[in-house]
Amino acid sequence: MLERRTREIFRRRALLATAVFAAVLAAAIPFALYLPDLYRATALVLVERPISESVLKTPVSGELESRLYVIKQEILSRDRLIELIKRFDLYSEMRGRAGLDEVLTQARNDIIVQPAGPEQDSGRSKTVSFSLSYTGTSGAQVADVTNAVAAFYVQQND
Repeated sequence: MLERRTREIFRRRALLATAVFAAVLAAAIPFALYLPDLYRATALVLVERPISESVLKTPVSGELESRLYVIKQEILSRDRLIELIKRFDLYSEMRGRAGLDEVLTQARNDIIVQPAGPEQDSGRSKTVSFSLSYTGTSGAQVADVTNAVAAFYVQQND
């Protein structure tokens, strides 16, 4: 008797669970198809610089973080971003309906600068690495922007 009742309860609940699952799936599929494709490209930048005797004897704490902050500020400066946006025709739809400040904010959110590892001493030079990432809706454009930002830093560092 108990086994039969348990099967009947399970059968009723399974029908309800299937109906809820189908309703959620029916709402989720059009939403997922509506979302745009996003691409992300990442470039790893290694910076080698000579170090002096005084730095070897007294390491400066926070030097890596401060250098990465300066790098990030250079890359995300207003002039640099406007040049990138015009050069690669980024955010064309957004530029039509929003102001330049909103477009620049979106570009700053899409470009990510992160430390990729600790500073490493190798003989008489110190190596710093960081990664540059850019996220966008066109795969080729994302790769071009990432390479341009990395090339800018390499050019400025020389």
